[in-house]
Amino acid sequence: MFIIFKLNSLMEEAVMIKKLLEKNIVGILRISLTAVTGLLAYQILSYLFIRAALNSLSAMPH
Repeated sequence: MFIIFKLNSLMEEAVMIKKLLEKNIVGILRISLTAVTGLLAYQILSYLFIRAALNSLSAMPH
């Protein structure tokens, strides 16, 4: 009986979370888009920084 009660409460929580996500889907999409854009910008800037550092090291006279 306790297991059935626990399962019912878990199902109710899942339904509540699903309804909350359906209401805030636009906000979640905005946050996801912002995160993806930030990660892409970070990767590009990191690549450019490493490339510039290697170019400057190769340009130094030995």
